[in-house]
Amino acid sequence: MADIHHQIPIDASPEKVYAALATPAGLRGWWTADVRADENVGGKAEFGFEKHAFVFRMNIEKLVPAKQVVWTCHGDHPEWDGTTLTWKISREDERPSSALRTATGSLSVISARRATRHGVS
Repeated sequence: MADIHHQIPIDASPEKVYAALATPAGLRGWWTADVRADENVGGKAEFGFEKHAFVFRMNIEKLVPAKQVVWTCHGDHPEWDGTTLTWKISREDERPSSALRTATGSLSVISARRATRHGVS
């Protein structure tokens, strides 16, 4: 299995980046409009793509405002089941904020490519 890392510079405060990752409204703004997500540790998140033909379900494992969001995948896609998605938010001096997203666990490179084609990034 592959670990996948994406470092993304974002011209926004860490608080705004966190809101984009940890709230339904924020997630709808950049990922998919088909979002149901709790805003608490132990909660659930669900993301639908292509009119709900592809649904990804997550457990919310960790929320540290302006610093980190962690989910684990479970459910309908065996190649994603058990994968952990971690976003680490940082900012140095006056530079733009940065979000480092890491996917670890059972996610294969092939399933990552397939997910990207379906709008899951």
